[in-house]
Amino acid sequence: ESYSNLNYSTINLLRSNNWITEFSLSERNLYNLKVNHHSELDENILFEKFRLFVKKKNPSFDLNMGDKELNFLKNYIKANICKNLWDEKTYFMVRSLNDEYIEKAIEILK
Repeated sequence: ESYSNLNYSTINLLRSNNWITEFSLSERNLYNLKVNHHSELDENILFEKFRLFVKKKNPSFDLNMGDKELNFLKNYIKANICKNLWDEKTYFMVRSLNDEYIEKAIEILK
């Protein structure tokens, strides 16, 4: 459990440095008018670009984390770019993709 908390601490540090927001705004400028739907944005490609962005900011920053935290971060980056491209509705829609609690609720409701 402490390992997981450590990884979320890393994500919180990225957020407190405002790097996710800064990256998301710069990516919005690259994608503006070039994409029509959030599905056109690949989380893995965005994360690799984010990794390079962080490396420029702080070459010694460690982005290694568990799979669950990494998937959270990839989704969070994509959602922020979507919010900047479109609106908060799209942000929340992307954030809810692959959310285990939402998937469970949908399964129960079926």
